[in-house]
Amino acid sequence: GGTSRGDRLTAVDGEAVANNTEFEAALRDSADRRVTVTRADGDQVDVDRHLLTTGVAADSPLAAIETGSVLASVNGTDVYTEAGLDEAVQNRTVATFETANGTTVTAPAGAFVTVVPDGPAANDGMPAETDAIVTSLAGERVTSRADIQAVLDGLPPGESVEVAAYVDGDRETYEVELGEQSDGSSYLGVVIAPGVSGLAVSGFGAQLYPADSFHALVSGDVSGSAAISVMLGGGEGGVAGFLQGIFAALFLPLLSLLDPTLAFNFPGFAGVNTNFYVVEGALGALPAGVTFVFANLLLWTGWINLNLAFFNCIPAFPLDGGHLLRTVAEAVTSRLPVGDRRSVTQAITTSIGLLMLASLVLMFFGPQLLN
Repeated sequence: GGTSRGDRLTAVDGEAVANNTEFEAALRDSADRRVTVTRADGDQVDVDRHLLTTGVAADSPLAAIETGSVLASVNGTDVYTEAGLDEAVQNRTVATFETANGTTVTAPAGAFVTVVPDGPAANDGMPAETDAIVTSLAGERVTSRADIQAVLDGLPPGESVEVAAYVDGDRETYEVELGEQSDGSSYLGVVIAPGVSGLAVSGFGAQLYPADSFHALVSGDVSGSAAISVMLGGGEGGVAGFLQGIFAALFLPLLSLLDPTLAFNFPGFAGVNTNFYVVEGALGALPAGVTFVFANLLLWTGWINLNLAFFNCIPAFPLDGGHLLRTVAEAVTSRLPVGDRRSVTQAITTSIGLLMLASLVLMFFGPQLLN
C-alpha cells in the first residue's frame, strides 16, 4: 500500500486526472484531509494530506521557508490543504506563516509576480524587472496565478484596472491598461510564480514531477518555466521563440538552479520519470523503452553539440571565435592611420583575451574577495 517515488496517479476520489494541473485541481476541489488516489496499476490508496513546500521563488518574502518543510499554520490556523491555505489568507493581505519545524515568517500574501519590461504593467508605472506581491486586481482579492488569470479572463483588452501590490515592502496602487495577446485575450504584463507569495505547496504532501513543464521546455516553449520566461523576456513566436528555445535547452540539466519551483533537473527520458510520458503517433507502435533510448540519443547529442558550438565561439585561439576576432580586428586596423597594423591587431586580440580571463577569475573569486 501507499505511494512511492515514480508512481503515476490517474484519479483522485474517483475523478480521472491526466496531468499535474488536473491532479492539483482535483485536490483543490476536495476540502477533506484524507483523499483516495488511484495508481496507474489500478490500486487505490488512502492518503492523509498535509502542505509540503515544493519550492520557493528566490526573491520571495517567504524565502526563509525551506523546500521540503511542512506548512503547519497560517495566522494561527492549522492548514492541511490548499483550500485551507487560500481561506486562511483570503481576508489578510499580510499573514504569518509557520512550518512544522518552527520557522515563522510574516509577509504580504498574494500573487508573486515579476514585471515584464515594455508590458502593460511596466508602461503604466510598475517598476520593470522588479518583483511584487499583487494582492488585488480590478477590486478582486488575488493570492495566486489562478486568481489573476480568472480575473483577466473576465476583462477585455484595453480596460484600465487597479492593481494593488507590495513592492519592496511598501503597498502601492497602479492604474494599468490591459494589453491584448495574439488570441485576443487580455494580459497584465507580468510573469507569475506558482503559489501564494511565491511559496509553492503540494496539498498532497508529496513533490509532483513537473513532466508538463519539462515537455514544454524540450519542445522549445519557455513558458514551461516562469524563471526562464522572465530571463528571456516572455514566450515569443517565430524566430525569437526559436532562439529562446535554443537558449532554454542549454539549461536543461540545471533547471532547478534557475527555477527552484521546478525542484528537479531534467535528466532526459530515463529512470522512473519515463512513467510520466506516453509515446504517441507513428512511434507508438514501437516499445516505449526503444523510443526513449532514441529520444535521449537525439536530445543529448543535440545538447552537447549546442554547447560545443557556443564554446567554439569564444574569442580565443585556436577556436573559431579567436579567428573571427582576429579577422574583425584586422578589418578595423586596416582603416586606421597606423604603420604596424599587425602589432595593433595582436594588441587588440591579446587585450580581449586577458579581459576575458580576468572576468572569469572575478566571476569565481570575486564574491570571496568582496566579502
